[in-house]
Parts: sequence; C-alpha cells; structure tokens
Amino acid sequence: MRIVIDAQSLQAAHHYDCVTWKNGASPSAGKRLSSFEALFSSHGWIVGDSRSTQLRITDDLLKDTQVFAIFTRPCLAPFKNNEIYRIVTFVDNGGILLHLSNHPSLGPGKIDLTVEDEKLSRLFGVHFTPELFPADGGSSGETTIATSELHDHKITSSITKGLYFRNSCVIRLDDNCGFAPVVNLPGFEDRKGYFSVCGTYGAGRAVFVADSGFLCNDDTCVPGKGYFRCAHNHRFAENLVTYFSENV
Repeated sequence: MRIVIDAQSLQAAHHYDCVTWKNGASPSAGKRLSSFEALFSSHGWIVGDSRSTQLRITDDLLKDTQVFAIFTRPCLAPFKNNEIYRIVTFVDNGGILLHLSNHPSLGPGKIDLTVEDEKLSRLFGVHFTPELFPADGGSSGETTIATSELHDHKITSSITKGLYFRNSCVIRLDDNCGFAPVVNLPGFEDRKGYFSVCGTYGAGRAVFVADSGFLCNDDTCVPGKGYFRCAHNHRFAENLVTYFSENV
C-alpha cells in the first residue's frame, strides 16, 4: 500500500524543504509531517511524495498509489488544470484522496489559503469556503471540537478527547454530492458547517478536512503551530490509516 503526498502543498513544502524561508531552510524541514509519515510507515505503508516527479502531479506519480494527500495548496503553487483532472480521475477509478485545506484570510493583505483547494474540492461537491472559523479569530484562533460534534464513523472511532486546532475554513456541501459530515464545527445553528466530511466518488473515496496544521508535529511552528499530539488529533490520523486500509 502506498500513500503519496503533494510536495507543493503548504505543510509538505516545509517538511520537504521545498520553500525558501527567510533566505534559508525552513525550520520545519524534516519534522513538519514526520509523525504523520511514521504512522503510515508503521502500518506497512510506503510513503512517497511528488518530488519524484519534479513536484508535478503526473500519471506516473499516481500509478500504484492508493492514497494521494494534499496538505493545503497555496496560491503561490497553483494547480494546473491537467493536475486537477488527474486527481479527479484517480479517485473516480478507485483511488483515495485526503485533502486538507486551511484558513481564509486573517485580515487585510493576508492570504486566503482556501482558493486553490476549492478549485479541486468543488468538483466533488465539497466546498472549502472562505469563512473563517472561529469567525472572530478569537485571541489565538485555537479551538477544541467536543466529542458531541463527532458523527459515528470509523474516522472518529475512540476519539474521546475531541480535536484541537487553530483557525480553519468552513466546509459546505452541495446537495446529493455523495459526501456526508464526519466532524461538525461548533456553533452553526443550521448544523451545516463542517470540519471534516467524507464519502465516495465513482469507484473511489475522499476525505476533506478544513485545517491541515492539526496533523502536523507539535514541535514545529512554521508555517504555523502543529497540534498532532493535542487532544485526540493523533487518533484521527490513526483512524485514517484504518479507513484507508479497507478494501485496498
């Protein structure tokens, strides 16, 4: 079994040191996604990334791949149209997509990190909307999602301490899109603002999450604080491995 990570996505670019940070290496290089990668490796998965194809998403990259993971595509590394087509076709033919976005603009002149992710997710009827959560950003934007916001699903199994993250977008769904909520965002009266959703598309499956930093290492702070060991974030990741391993 093989999971491939998009090395141009925000968190991965720092992990694989594909970005220039203040004229030097990223302080998160080699650490940002190391717990996530180690978790999959410990279950016998091969972990690859798109550096093998010069950062491009190609047919060769997705060949013999069961899961393709995107950790927030920034506007500075936009998807090419043929890359979006390949990802959708990959899922339609039986592959699994893990797509984690991030927060919209935090203020004037700040980057909206949902723009590129929305170009892909909308083709599945899933929308990373430019709605900031929490709406006012709070004192730090740090939020705990209580267990009462979790739906009964294999991805939320044994999560008894909730989930913890800092700022996210809000996921919305088209009617009859084939996807359903896994984790709600608290405070939505219509109960239609989500942190995570999953479902099927063609012969494949996809999981969408409104934040990517919550699965990054706690000892990293670039491009933002990581929270892998906070609350039961790590258990969410462990459940992803189990869910992805089914019928692979």
